Amino acid sequence: MKKYILFIFVTVALFSAKAQKPVVYDYSQEVMYAHLNATLFFPGEYLNYKLYCLDKEKNKLSSLSTIAYVELIGASKETVFKHRVRLEDGKGFSDFFIPTTLPSGNYKVVAYTQWMQNTGVADVFIADVKVINPYLSEKLKTTKSTPLKYTLNTKLHFQNSNKEHKTYAKIDVKLDKNTFGKREKVAALLVNNIAELGYGSYSISVRKVDEIPTFETPKAQIINKENFRKNGLLTPNAMLAPEREGYFLKGKILNTSTKIPASNIDVAISIPGDDFYFSVATTKLDGTFSFTIDPDFPGTSAILQVLDKQNYLYSIYVHENEAVDYSSLDFDDFEIASSLENSIINRSVYNQIENGYYSVKPDTLIAVAPSNSFVRYEKGVTYNLDHFKRFPTMTEVFTEIMKIVYTAKGNDGAKVVKVVERKFAKPTDDLAMLFIDGVFIPDHAAFLAFDALKVDKIKFVRNGYVFGKTDYQGVILVTTKNKDYKPSNGHSFCKENVLFLPNTQKQYFQQSYDDVTSETLNRIPDYRLQLLWQPNMELKSVEEKVEFYTSDVDGIYKIALEGFTRNGTPISSETYFTVTN
Repeated sequence: MKKYILFIFVTVALFSAKAQKPVVYDYSQEVMYAHLNATLFFPGEYLNYKLYCLDKEKNKLSSLSTIAYVELIGASKETVFKHRVRLEDGKGFSDFFIPTTLPSGNYKVVAYTQWMQNTGVADVFIADVKVINPYLSEKLKTTKSTPLKYTLNTKLHFQNSNKEHKTYAKIDVKLDKNTFGKREKVAALLVNNIAELGYGSYSISVRKVDEIPTFETPKAQIINKENFRKNGLLTPNAMLAPEREGYFLKGKILNTSTKIPASNIDVAISIPGDDFYFSVATTKLDGTFSFTIDPDFPGTSAILQVLDKQNYLYSIYVHENEAVDYSSLDFDDFEIASSLENSIINRSVYNQIENGYYSVKPDTLIAVAPSNSFVRYEKGVTYNLDHFKRFPTMTEVFTEIMKIVYTAKGNDGAKVVKVVERKFAKPTDDLAMLFIDGVFIPDHAAFLAFDALKVDKIKFVRNGYVFGKTDYQGVILVTTKNKDYKPSNGHSFCKENVLFLPNTQKQYFQQSYDDVTSETLNRIPDYRLQLLWQPNMELKSVEEKVEFYTSDVDGIYKIALEGFTRNGTPISSETYFTVTN
């Protein structure tokens, strides 16, 4: 008897050990570069960024990850914001509005993909930025000395940039003059000196050079060389998979009383809406499940449900995204020279005025075509219930109006809903899939108990489907008048989870003073420090004109071009000009 028990124990132990073996994915490593519009920010300004994710082996923009993450980290290693960003062919962009609640200090912008997290911070993009918040003055630490090194270097760089280039540049940014008046049109010419070899993806920032000392803006050429020299080692733990077709939503199913992981259990996810998302995952031996969600699904929350006859035995736990270990990050002491008080006040006033006129200078959201539900293009029949006599129960609706849909007794004797496959077809044991406002309803009794007077229309599809371990015959889609159905709360086997959605991309406002708009805008102040932010430019010629208008703020401005050619060559080019009266 002892041998028998030992044999079973060893067998189970070996099987369990085999099951828990870390999954290894064989993909090339990635590296990230982020073009920032600046490294010094005040409340009311935007931190704009353009992401370039590159394949380390091919030395080109990566097609592996479709999702990236951007964080702003404070000196105490806390996360100020975390963005999820769509990547298309290795590129993505977004922004962060600096709020009045963010204290002054040194921060770090961190950008990475989930796949990059397997090598720790080795391949993660990290850049230093400063925030000065005069509205929280008690947080400021001032010094009497005025550091001038950065300002002097900037002026020297500006003077040199106005001379003829002594070294060969792959892509030049050229101006026909170096001094412009206020609200004057500037036509910059991008000169591609390497023809087709210079074709690629770029971003352009035109911004006033900071009078206040700050960090240098990271350049693609420098960051690219540094990161490609690094060789991040894979972490010993189970590797994180690359998010190739969308972002992950992960979790675990446990037995509520024993807390033992529940394996081989189907879990459904519904993201409500007209074009809803639905999928089913089966838990692994450790009780975990994972969904890959198309970032174009617009829903803000997901409904997770255990699909089991004894679902009341289980609890759903949703995992947070794996965090990056920032313990090794170092931050310099943050100080502000007291002599900079006037510069800080002026800039704060400019920002207040600009934000006051935001309604006439708005950025616009770029509409994304929503992804379609699995029945979006299936042929079906729709019934608008207002066109028929109203019945108070769903059972009566099916009996009196929809002859193809009927109720019957299930194996346990309870009423279930079925859809006839085709005319004269024999009844099937497979049940219909039931949805209310895009939320899957596995409990047929609850579906039949729903108030039919709240229903606007019902659509049914006769096709059969397989999700998880279950075969279904037909789909019934109920749309309520208010489109606001939610399942009852309080059950451990049904959980609503707010989704961490990718940022919506924008078309950034571009000021114009042409003949049509100049009269309208003449009376509106223009204190823009960011004259142009064009994050998504594709260069396909030997010359490309970039036009923008100056503002009412005089000073030195920098045009910065960053990006990568189709062959993965990093490009960094810049020039300076002055705005005066």
